Amino acid sequence: MAGQTGAYEARLECESYEANADLSAKQFYGVQLHTNGKAKLCATNGAQILGVLQNKPKANEAATVAQGGVSKVIAGVGGLTVGCEVAVENDGTFIIAASGDAIIGQCVVAAAAGALASIELGLLSAPTKA
Repeated sequence: MAGQTGAYEARLECESYEANADLSAKQFYGVQLHTNGKAKLCATNGAQILGVLQNKPKANEAATVAQGGVSKVIAGVGGLTVGCEVAVENDGTFIIAASGDAIIGQCVVAAAAGALASIELGLLSAPTKA
């Protein structure tokens, strides 16, 4: 979608997981897999993620997690710029990848911190930034 000015989603590939906790205020944040097999909010800077939460589940409800395609995300500290490699912050927001971070996608619609951006997810082959 060349020339896109607002955050959008396209070709999403999603899976469903049970929410480990109340994630109803965390739509478009990064989630990881808890040791109990449920989806939880990301808690580690630069970690590999399960995907991007697409809905607003409460604890033990179905969490829809995007693992491929273009997803809306919440930009973290410093915002996101078009073309940057994207990583996850320890609060589940998305940031420009730094050395050692797992690269989980590339920004296709920029946003300031706290706003909606869009990223092309590349979770299956997430390399580490050199």
